[in-house]
Amino acid sequence: FHHAAAGEMPIMCFVGNRGCIQIHSGPIKSVKPMGPWINVLDETFHLHLRTDHIHEVWAVRKPTKDGHVTSLEAYDAKGGMIIQFFGKRHEGEGERED
Repeated sequence: FHHAAAGEMPIMCFVGNRGCIQIHSGPIKSVKPMGPWINVLDETFHLHLRTDHIHEVWAVRKPTKDGHVTSLEAYDAKGGMIIQFFGKRHEGEGERED
């Protein structure tokens, strides 16, 4: 998060549950760790991620018609996905270099 914020890298963040998926697309600015939480406290995006609930983190390369894209995925102890991150891109574009 700190690297993405410092470099003003636009990211895509997917957080879901059985009812819906929240997607953030764009840069992040204000990253504030507090206890077991990593918080993003931007004007148009708030994220509160409990790091003590993360059991595994994977970097995954996914094939697409535009080439591979890489995601960073966090899972809980039961194997449930907590959150996914990608570099922001549009369909028809390749993966960002940064």
